[in-house]
Amino acid sequence: MKHICFLTTLFIYVLFNLSQAYCQENIDDMNTRQIKRYGIQAMKAGDIYTAVDYLSVYVEEKPEDAKILFTLGELYFREKNYEKAEIYYRKAFREKRFKYTSAQFKKAVCIKMQGKYKKALREFEVFKRYQNDVDNTRYYSHRLETEIEGCKMAIEDSIQSNYVINNMHEINHSHIDFNPIPRGENRLVYASLPLDEFTYFDPMRDTIPKRRFFQAVKQGQTWKTTGEFGDDVINSSEYNTGNGAFSPDGNSFYFTRCNKGTDNNMICHLYKTEKKNNIWQEPQRLNDEINTPFATSTMPAVGVSRRNTDILYFVSDREGGQGGMDIWYTYWDPRRDAYTSPRNCGRRINTIADEITPYYHVDSRTLFFSSNGYPNYGGYDVFRSRGNGRNFSDPEYLGKPVNSEVDDLYFSKAVEGYFGYFVSNRPAGKSIRHSTCCDDIYRYIDSDYIRIWLTGKIYGITDLSFYNSIREEYEQNLTLDHVKYDSKDSASMELLDKYPVSLFMKDPDTGEESFIKTDSTINGRYWFNLEQGINYILKVNDFNREEKVFSLSTKDITNNDTIHMDAIIINTIPTEPLILKHVYYEYNDFKLSEKAKQTIDNTIYKLLEEHPKIIIEISSHTDNVGSDDYNLYLSQKRAEAVVNYLVEKGIPKRQLRAKGYGESKPIASNTNPDGSDNPEGRAKNRRTEFRIVGEIEEYTDIIYEE
Repeated sequence: MKHICFLTTLFIYVLFNLSQAYCQENIDDMNTRQIKRYGIQAMKAGDIYTAVDYLSVYVEEKPEDAKILFTLGELYFREKNYEKAEIYYRKAFREKRFKYTSAQFKKAVCIKMQGKYKKALREFEVFKRYQNDVDNTRYYSHRLETEIEGCKMAIEDSIQSNYVINNMHEINHSHIDFNPIPRGENRLVYASLPLDEFTYFDPMRDTIPKRRFFQAVKQGQTWKTTGEFGDDVINSSEYNTGNGAFSPDGNSFYFTRCNKGTDNNMICHLYKTEKKNNIWQEPQRLNDEINTPFATSTMPAVGVSRRNTDILYFVSDREGGQGGMDIWYTYWDPRRDAYTSPRNCGRRINTIADEITPYYHVDSRTLFFSSNGYPNYGGYDVFRSRGNGRNFSDPEYLGKPVNSEVDDLYFSKAVEGYFGYFVSNRPAGKSIRHSTCCDDIYRYIDSDYIRIWLTGKIYGITDLSFYNSIREEYEQNLTLDHVKYDSKDSASMELLDKYPVSLFMKDPDTGEESFIKTDSTINGRYWFNLEQGINYILKVNDFNREEKVFSLSTKDITNNDTIHMDAIIINTIPTEPLILKHVYYEYNDFKLSEKAKQTIDNTIYKLLEEHPKIIIEISSHTDNVGSDDYNLYLSQKRAEAVVNYLVEKGIPKRQLRAKGYGESKPIASNTNPDGSDNPEGRAKNRRTEFRIVGEIEEYTDIIYEE
């Protein structure tokens, strides 16, 4: 008797479930009962095609078996063979219409996904008469309304865009290719099962291949796959790997690993790897709140919070959602050093049906996703919405040519803005068994895209202008001689490198400001990529003074352009330490003298009162008399004494840092050139300094609640 194993693919809810190989017996040697049993076993094993082959033979002998007819309809729909699925849904409904009422709805969906919209409308109208007899009436009522509206949209065919799309034949395979991630204009990361034909495997000897990440580059006008992605740590021989997303800075990569659970269902969990020294590190599974034991977590997308930490969007069927597969989010909280508890993106995004394959475009604050719960041309179609967390605008339908009568998924938009990728099983792609069998990657160019750059320079006043207001009053207690400046009234300026500049989007109706991203200057210059038709706000911190705010709009820009902002001049915080004179201690002691307290009152204390956002490091230094360890201990205690005194006077502890350096940072020689003691030099080294090391962040993270 012939024994072969048939490797097939199963793409349920786009969770890249690679089905197991199933050993196929010679069907000619079986009776009807055995054929049915083997077909059902193949289905439970996840081998759709073998199940279809057996059960289709079975119903030729038992055409009245409505349960198997309905099962065949479901299997063909999973296979994305909509013509065959329509046939068996129709037969199941005809045999037992009150038990398999949903078959009429699903038949109409299959007709719609063949582009026969007028016929589909008639079939949905038939279902209306029976919809109260179906289980989960609320779900079908919602779907019926949106499917009918979608048919009418498609008949009018009024939603069009100037996208030019091309099938990426060079990297696509006959099996599924999915999750294209732009990495510049000429590089792409994607996931795939790179097989171009059905392959037979012996499960006793062969290793069943898994889905993996690959990278491709554009060479001239041709794309070429150059190998696997991930430094041999992301892909796995044990798990199906796919559905990934880079953090905005490109140094973190979130992705999904899937395997079958104890009940034979596919369970997917999210992982994260970080790049160090240009090498991806061993992935870490995200916490149990994100990866729950009995629900799938997959399809990550990454935005950015105002603290420049990741906002992670992902898809899950966990409890507490709107229904089906929903988009959820969590974000990294640096104060807790952990991800927050996941929250649902809410009804503005999620429906009672399925929302999947999110992609977040940071520069435009736009979430792209696919859904079958909104009116569409067929199957999963692509939508976009601006916002973050739970605060999103109403989803906007992308229309043709991105969306079609079949599934359109994994829409991504490159940082450059004018191009991106998506996935579809439209008939123009590669296929194995039928024209809409398998998903291919498509590249698009937005012909209407307007490239708008914003740039400008940041100058800093570097002559201690920050201290000019206190110089005259406090100079008897401060040593400024080692800091170069022209005069208290002059302003020496220099371009500031690595200085933060923040971009916001402003709602023209509500005036609400939404954070987009923070960029750091390079040689004093910043760059932002803007979207056409939006009101923006640029913000720069002038340390401990009013935040400098600049408004601009791209609504009247109709051609590619670069906006050059006027130079922004700010006061900077000097990083040089300033010596506090008259802060003395008793010999071998760390208690502050009354004279020292008066000096602190007239300098640091008043400075911190006037500027409640700065963070100051108080440092204490010794000469070289005594052991290194003891000097380090004594200097730390002396620095802490200053901090404790300021805290007693009401200065928040978060504004203060105490650091003892011992004898490690002398500013004068402890000995003379001839080796004799230098009392004057040692006196200079026994000093207390302060320097401003940062600024307290007063803002909160993005507001995620409605």
